[in-house]
Amino acid sequence: MSNVTSDSLIVMVPPELEELQQELQNHPDLLAQLNPSSCKTFADGIAIIAAHCDVAMDGEYSVNDMRILFGVLVRKLQDKRSIIIGIH
Repeated sequence: MSNVTSDSLIVMVPPELEELQQELQNHPDLLAQLNPSSCKTFADGIAIIAAHCDVAMDGEYSVNDMRILFGVLVRKLQDKRSIIIGIH
């Protein structure tokens, strides 16, 4: 029997995912799509973000693949934001 409880569970979040979460705050239209009715799983949310960024996804991804994907999505979202505010 384990002594680990939900109160003592530590989850390591990759920095790339933290960056993605921060960048999402600059995209209210996309955030509105990431709601419980359309995002039943984490994978659903990532798929919606990828589609918004015109990034095709297919298959299964390793942890390293996901970290790379998060970085790509951050850059794509930053590019979309710079186009919207006119910075080139």
